[in-house]
This record gives sequence, C-alpha cells and structure tokens, in this order.
Amino acid sequence: MSASYVKEFSEWRKRKGIRLRHHLQDVLPKGIDLRTGDTVAYTNPNGITTLPYKVLGIDPTPDNGRCVYLDWECYWFPVAPERLELLNTTNKV
Repeated sequence: MSASYVKEFSEWRKRKGIRLRHHLQDVLPKGIDLRTGDTVAYTNPNGITTLPYKVLGIDPTPDNGRCVYLDWECYWFPVAPERLELLNTTNKV
C-alpha cells in the first residue's frame, strides 16, 4: 500500500461537515458486507484494477451511487461499491 491519506481525509471531512457510516449493508454484489477498515481492490470504468486500498468511510447520502471513500490520493472522491472487491476484512464482532 502506498502513502496513507487518513489524516488529510479526516481534516477534509471535518471541514466539509460530512457524516459517514461505518458499515454498508446490502449494496455490494454477492452480499459482501463492507465496513470501514476493510481492504479492497478497485476496478475503474476502463476495467483496470488497482489495489490494495483501505475503506475510510461510507457516505449515507451517496452521489450517483458513489459512497465509499478509500485511502488513496483521491480520498475526497467516493467510488461506487460495485467497483470494489473485498480482499480482507476488519475484525467484525
């Protein structure tokens, strides 16, 4: 994994007043349960897959279906859950 943008994301989110959820239910294909901290692969609209990325948060009011924020250089741009493949999960109690 490359540089982390957790700090920048946190500061940006606070400035914008964005409230996030920790958990995403019934949105991903195949019933995958996605949470903050999970590791995912992202496939862009051209079919190119990049990985790994950590899920930083999930927006409860998605814009055009994009609601998952990732720890990457575009931390401010959410992606659609359909473009993600779950690689590793956080400790789900």
